[in-house]
Formats: sequence, C-alpha cells, structure tokens
Amino acid sequence: MAWTSITNPLDPPGPIPYGDRYMTLREVVPDSSWLAAGEALTYGQLGFSKAPDWVEVQPTGGYVAEYDIANEVLLVYWVDTSVDGVALAAVVDGTNLSGRTFVVKAYGKYAA
Repeated sequence: MAWTSITNPLDPPGPIPYGDRYMTLREVVPDSSWLAAGEALTYGQLGFSKAPDWVEVQPTGGYVAEYDIANEVLLVYWVDTSVDGVALAAVVDGTNLSGRTFVVKAYGKYAA
C-alpha cells in the first residue's frame, strides 16, 4: 500500500557524479501489505526530475526486485517451489515485506 520508509543513506546526500550522469541511492522499506502489481516509487523519490537511465535493486532475504521505469513501480519476486517450471513468481497481495530493506541505485542525467 505504501512505503514504511524511503531514506537516503549517503553522506553527503548526493547525487553522486557518475561520468556524465548521476547516481542516487535509496533504502526503501515496504509496509506490511505488499501489492502484487508493485508499489509506486516515483522518479522524484529516487532523486530524479525525469526518468533515470537505469535502476539496480539489491536482493534481500530471498526476494528479488526490479524497477519498472515506464510505470514507476518496484516489483518484487521470490522463488516459488510449488509451481513447476517457474523461476520467479511475483510476491502476492498482502505479503508482509516490512522486515526487508531494498537498496535501490538509480543512474541518470536529470538528478533533482
């Protein structure tokens, strides 16, 4: 439904120059009721005024995440051993991920 917290762990807070682009870092903690369709995570929350060029999300506690740049959402997957042939399944609605912290690195030209 929402994020428990979105923090910038950098000191100073950045963005950090990265060649002709910038890199930002965020630690995001989901709340206790995940949405299978993903949670909104805007460019602004990532520290950009326009879409970043690419985004990396560090896996945590057996969960793998990806950022959908076009729709500005974070999607989370896990290994579902109950379904044959499926490498990763989307985390279902209502899953409590509040004990997980996803580290999100974003790279782009238009840092806020």
